[in-house]
Amino acid sequence: MMSDLAAVVRKEAARLLGLFAGVSFTFLEQTLDKKLMSHMKARKSYHEKRRDDFAAGKTSSIWSSGRQFGADGAKHLEPDECSIVSQGACGAFIHGLEDEFLEVRTAAVLSMCQLSTKYPKFAALSLDFQVDMFNDEIDSVRLTAIDCLGKVIHLVELQEDQMETVLGILPDFSSDIREAIRDLLANSHLGTKSCLDRAIQSLLSNLSSYPQDRLHIWKCMKSLGDHHHSLAFALVKDLLNSHPYFVSQEPDADDPAYIGILILVFAAAKKSPVMVEFFPQHTLRHYPYLRDSIPDLVSDIQIGVRARMCPDGETSVVVPSPVDCVVDRVVRIIGKQRTRASCVPVLQSAIRDFEQVATSSQSVASTASAVSMHLRCLLFLFQAFEPWQTVSSEGLTFLSVFSSASLNEFLRHSYSLQYLFCGLSDRERLHLKEYRILLHAAYILQNSHAIAEKSRHVLGLLSRLQSLERFCEETGCTSSPHMKHLLLAKESIYTGAGSGNLLQSLCRPLEQTAKDFDVKHYLLGFSSSTFRRQSADIVLPRDSGHGSGSKPKQFVSALAISFDVEAILHGIDDLESVCVQVLFPDGTRQVFRPKSSNIKQLAESKHRLRSTVVLSHSQWSEACDIEISLARSFTPDVDETLLVKSSSDSNCISKGLLSLSDSTSISIQPKDRLYR
Repeated sequence: MMSDLAAVVRKEAARLLGLFAGVSFTFLEQTLDKKLMSHMKARKSYHEKRRDDFAAGKTSSIWSSGRQFGADGAKHLEPDECSIVSQGACGAFIHGLEDEFLEVRTAAVLSMCQLSTKYPKFAALSLDFQVDMFNDEIDSVRLTAIDCLGKVIHLVELQEDQMETVLGILPDFSSDIREAIRDLLANSHLGTKSCLDRAIQSLLSNLSSYPQDRLHIWKCMKSLGDHHHSLAFALVKDLLNSHPYFVSQEPDADDPAYIGILILVFAAAKKSPVMVEFFPQHTLRHYPYLRDSIPDLVSDIQIGVRARMCPDGETSVVVPSPVDCVVDRVVRIIGKQRTRASCVPVLQSAIRDFEQVATSSQSVASTASAVSMHLRCLLFLFQAFEPWQTVSSEGLTFLSVFSSASLNEFLRHSYSLQYLFCGLSDRERLHLKEYRILLHAAYILQNSHAIAEKSRHVLGLLSRLQSLERFCEETGCTSSPHMKHLLLAKESIYTGAGSGNLLQSLCRPLEQTAKDFDVKHYLLGFSSSTFRRQSADIVLPRDSGHGSGSKPKQFVSALAISFDVEAILHGIDDLESVCVQVLFPDGTRQVFRPKSSNIKQLAESKHRLRSTVVLSHSQWSEACDIEISLARSFTPDVDETLLVKSSSDSNCISKGLLSLSDSTSISIQPKDRLYR
């Protein structure tokens, strides 16, 4: 069927080849050989037999002379002498891989991959054929071949002749193929030292040709160092350009090529600590700098400290998490405070500690950042509740903590905790909703005489309370004990706003809520969780603002200019909520929502976004910077413009946007014409 005239039949035959199970390896081997076999012996064609007869001196005519009756008649063959299986399997994959239709070639590559996963010996035998498909003229076939080989790369070992083909397509124009090849190299096992050396030199050349791929190239070099520490040990002197007698020149610590080499060497040194003894002095000085700059890529190794083996039977000591240590200390100190006002300095000190933990320890950075945001929300509520905690409602004096910037910061932290961190329980989401209810109630009471539209604020507060009740019904959670005063006073709050007695109807339940407010009730709930923050890293466009020294991009005003946007998304649970936002110098903001086809999954909880942003603007007198960043859209509890003005909302909380990445500046200048 692999020689059928119809391409559909050949494609189906190639697909079915990968479904055979329990096949003898002899027949699998024959699918990669074009020589026809009979009884496991090479079978010669008719022309080959006549050629051998002529070479042996048998000059008899192949035609019958007529002297003997039936000399040229058909010969009878016994059924046992013919093997249909051996003839049909001969060169099946070769025919499929050399087919003129890309569908047949793709099906043959996929079937070969399926059989290679079942039979490791067949994977080693078909390695040359799979690598040869990297030279296919169609990008999709090449990409399929690379992905298939990546699934069985742990079963084989790449040699120098195969590395020549693999590295030959590394400079490909297609970014998908470049990344697939680098992923293949990251998981491969190289046979010799020269293979590793050629791979490193090819990656460095690829880095100079495509500087936007530097993060992916660095990750590939880190994996090469992890998997080939013994081969890297033999190349350490050449890679670091060290000499046993002469002092070599110190390279630039910000050179991407030098950083890639150090990432590979440090990764290998983690498994071969003796390699540190061969490092030049400047390499040892550069290690702390790179460890602090890119801790995810630079391995943690011991420099200047010799490792000691623990004796057998010694019990290991479990070191508690820094987050747990700080939380336990805060809860213990707050429990000893007699007044609530004395808890404020404790919370401020804890916030500084958690921020320091987030910057120093990558393993608990997300959890430390989440707890730090949570403490800031609690600190703001403490300051808002201070009048109710110190004096009675008759002698109420308000603090001016409800500035626009403070409200924006509180809402940004509370919504970021709810939508940018994975791992929150229903109870923790309920607490965040309660925070916003308490804040809104205190804001209405403090500004009751200055608020122009009291009814809108009261309806907004009632909407928050109703949303809280629906959330409790859906999740089965119960609200905090101190929230019962506001929930029971919904009707009196609504009627009080209509009759002009808003202050009296809201002051009493809020005073009771403030008295029952317990910080330990909220703090312990967040300390027992492990969070993972959703974020994004912008790869393109690169920063080209005024500070970078790059020339501004000029275009005709009222016409369009496009920018390619590429970013790596980490841990995003709702990909449809990801958007690209552009902030102009005049404060206006444009939001672009990429197509779902522009987002490709790279690994578990890791995706890549590639899209194009098209901008247009009227004429500017001079060049200015625009800021491009990634954001996540969400639905606020109510219209947050009641509390935050859009002009002061740097993170667009009122528009339902939360920043996922740092912004990238690009200098542009719309002009009336480009040439005069």
